[in-house]
Amino acid sequence: MSPGLACGDHRGPASNTRHHAPETNGVVARFNQTIKYEHLWRLEIPDVISLEDEAEDFRHIYNTIRPHESLCFRTPITAYLAHPGSHLSEPKASKNLDARHD
Repeated sequence: MSPGLACGDHRGPASNTRHHAPETNGVVARFNQTIKYEHLWRLEIPDVISLEDEAEDFRHIYNTIRPHESLCFRTPITAYLAHPGSHLSEPKASKNLDARHD
C-alpha cells in the first residue's frame, strides 16, 4: 500500500523548503527527529487520525511551550514575535500557528 493511500484525505498540508536552500533541510530533519523521539514513539497510536491529532498537539507544544536552546531558551513564537518584521501581534489562541515565510 502506498503512503498516499494509507493516509487518505487525513494528511496535513505539504510544506516545502526554499528552493536551492539546503540549510532548511536540516531544520526540517531536526523537527522530524524531535517529534519522533520526544512525542510519537512514546505513544500507542491506533490510527492515522490519531497520528494527525498527536502531530498537531506536538506542533503546538514545540512552537508555544517547549523552549529551544538555539533560541536562548525561548519558544519559537516568542522569538518570532520579538522579530521586528513579525506580522503577528500576539500568539493565536488555537493550536494552528502559521509558519513564517520570510
